Amino acid sequence: MKKRLFYRWLQAAFFLMAFLNSFGQSLDFSYQSPQPGAQFINPEQTLILKTPNGFEPSGLKSNKFIITGSLSGNIGCNVQLSDDSKTLIVKPIKNFLYGEKVGITILSGLKDKTGNWFKAIHFDFYIKNGETLSLLKQYKQSKDCDFAVPDVKDHINTDAEFAVNDNHLPSDYPIPTVVFGQNHTFDDQYIFMNMVSRDHSTYNNYLTILDNYGTPIYYQRTDLSSRDFRVLEDGYLAYSNNDLAHPEREKYFLLDSSYVIFDSVMMGNGYSVDGHDMLLLDNGHYLMMSYDPQLVNMSLIVPGGNPQATVVGLVIQEVDLERQVYFQWRSWDHFSITDATYDIDLTAFVIDYVHANSFEIDGDGNILLSCRHMDEITKINFNTGNIIWRFGLNSENNMFTVQNDPFGFSHQHDIRKLNNGHYTVYDNGNNHNPPFSQAMEYTINEQTMQAALIWSYQREGVYAPATGSFRMLGSGKKLIGWGTHDPLNITELNADNSVSFDLMIPQEVASYRAIKQPWKTNLFSAYRNLSLGNYAGHNSPKENYLHVHNHSSDTIYITSTYNHLEEFYLTTPLPFQILPNSTGTMVVKFEPAHNGNYNDLLTLNYDNPGNTRRIARQVNLVGIWNDSIPSVFINPSQGSSNVDPGTVITVTFDEPVRLATGEEITTQDIPYLFHFKINNHGGDSVAFTGVINDNKTVITIYPESTLVENQLYFFGLRGKLVADYDGNVIQNPEVSYFETGTITGMQSEDETLEAIFPNPFTDCITIRFADPGPHRVSVYNLNGTCLRRANTIKPTLSFDTQTLKAGIYLINIVNQNDETTRSYKVIKP
Repeated sequence: MKKRLFYRWLQAAFFLMAFLNSFGQSLDFSYQSPQPGAQFINPEQTLILKTPNGFEPSGLKSNKFIITGSLSGNIGCNVQLSDDSKTLIVKPIKNFLYGEKVGITILSGLKDKTGNWFKAIHFDFYIKNGETLSLLKQYKQSKDCDFAVPDVKDHINTDAEFAVNDNHLPSDYPIPTVVFGQNHTFDDQYIFMNMVSRDHSTYNNYLTILDNYGTPIYYQRTDLSSRDFRVLEDGYLAYSNNDLAHPEREKYFLLDSSYVIFDSVMMGNGYSVDGHDMLLLDNGHYLMMSYDPQLVNMSLIVPGGNPQATVVGLVIQEVDLERQVYFQWRSWDHFSITDATYDIDLTAFVIDYVHANSFEIDGDGNILLSCRHMDEITKINFNTGNIIWRFGLNSENNMFTVQNDPFGFSHQHDIRKLNNGHYTVYDNGNNHNPPFSQAMEYTINEQTMQAALIWSYQREGVYAPATGSFRMLGSGKKLIGWGTHDPLNITELNADNSVSFDLMIPQEVASYRAIKQPWKTNLFSAYRNLSLGNYAGHNSPKENYLHVHNHSSDTIYITSTYNHLEEFYLTTPLPFQILPNSTGTMVVKFEPAHNGNYNDLLTLNYDNPGNTRRIARQVNLVGIWNDSIPSVFINPSQGSSNVDPGTVITVTFDEPVRLATGEEITTQDIPYLFHFKINNHGGDSVAFTGVINDNKTVITIYPESTLVENQLYFFGLRGKLVADYDGNVIQNPEVSYFETGTITGMQSEDETLEAIFPNPFTDCITIRFADPGPHRVSVYNLNGTCLRRANTIKPTLSFDTQTLKAGIYLINIVNQNDETTRSYKVIKP
């Protein structure tokens, strides 16, 4: 009796509010979820309402919402407003019960920020009859379409193949082989992919990041067939785990640049994540999908249908990291089961009629959805949930006139929107006759409802019945992931559509997607480019220091290294320990056998003890042997130790040099030609001046103050700034690391020294020469101005220095017999 009176009161209140609303401006909600009359709703469902102008917070009271379950009775709720005020979330204080009808009444009193009132409404929806997790488990464990094996194998010319077989890789890692095209060019981007083994007797599952050679800079063995591995727009990594036995545990993991999992993304309202795709939205939320199996009496829909068929629907959600749902879209509300393509058996026990596998945000902010088993790209209004258009030559609901497209796409993957407004898709081609796979690019005109295929790419004999991807790269290149096809799994095309490279994987290994993006770990770092200079004029290996900085609070070890050319090698013993938040120095050497340009890629590997995970950084090694380019000799030389802190630095060229622009080198130019730093290239600068001798073969560098004792210094000639008089430019930097000792007195680079006294000096200074003359002596200030100059054949020379101001001065002595040069620093207090 009481229940009947309550419903009568509720009905009267609703009609009264509707009557009052008729006297003023009233609005409908632009979006609501669940939809009126919706079926198969989860017991955890929340109510979501939207308005484009934002809700006025003052009227948001829980008593405006009356929620009644046919089995649960009246249910209280809490109300939450989104940060932008455009989404209102009403959370029941308890879950609904299976099989009940839920009535929602929204009373008047809600208004938007412009002052308009929302209409009072009432609608019903229906909770599913029982749990469906068991159906989802059965579906995922029974299907194998994601990793089907094609019958046709392609034939690839492997004359130019490259495999990283000697890179200390685990035996169960599926080593890729790269075949370079004639026009291949290297870049600084990396390939992200998962490798899933169909037969674990040989290979295991791995997430991996590869360079252009196929060398891994990261791998992680995974127990599950994890997939969709990539860099999100916020710079973090993400991948999904495909837990067939426990789909309720599926989630997207978020990793920082040290590959540490710091969070995960799951869905709300009782739905399990499907790992085909996830998008990071501009507001920091995530767009995710779920496969939603329900029991459907298909005998009421198609002749011969199964009365207890498991039909797999689709749910899309916008969620945050707290699993709060801001938008929900369900195929049950917008698609028909009969929208599936002809090869989907609607009389089967399990019917996967949508099989969504990717989505994208279009240029206008709406959702593009790839529905594989409908051969359709669907555009969904992100504000209302309504379908805007449906596209696909083979779709039952295609709304476009399609030009220049004889086959259309069939069972496609990876819908993407380009910056130029075009759209790309990877066509698996299951229903083509005969089947073939291809990458496709379309234009779509929403005003005229016309679409056109403007580009496509196929490879003879290549057909992948499942998975795959196609991405345009910013350089004009294109990257195609051929999905379940092997051995050819990835093709990169140049801008002219010639093959940049093919990447092959072992048989019985598949990949879901291939994505190429910039990336580097911040667990440890090293300089991206390391120059070993010009080998001309040297008869022993040239070397340079490679500083590796550990940014973490744990000790790391460089366990192995890998590079491609034998002319470059490391002499540092491995494993090489680097303590927390500190820098370790490794020695790289360069010893070419003949003239030429040498460019190599050094990979520094940090493997865990079981070698199930690798984290690596890469360094470009550059060296040259060119006798036409001036040879450079720096003193103190590379690796010198116990150098006197009062030293000067000399840079000697084997022929006269000038600026690469053709002008003569002046003292004002010299500070811009060199680096002089404490510790390394990234250290604090050392102030200096310098002079070049008359023959233009020696530049002498004078630090403005005495160097610090027992300190490592980096000194280097910058590349591309100095040339000989024939225009041969010193392209690569020439460097020297040296370490000072303790102060022992005046030093030069020669073992036999002039005696210069007194030093410090006042009114006069005398030089006693160390070798027979004649000598030319010059005195410079630190600005490079010559203040005194004299020629003498005598064993001593004195200068009157009364007029010199207090400061540091540089004395340059040239023996005119052999043109040897020595330089000294003197001080007037």
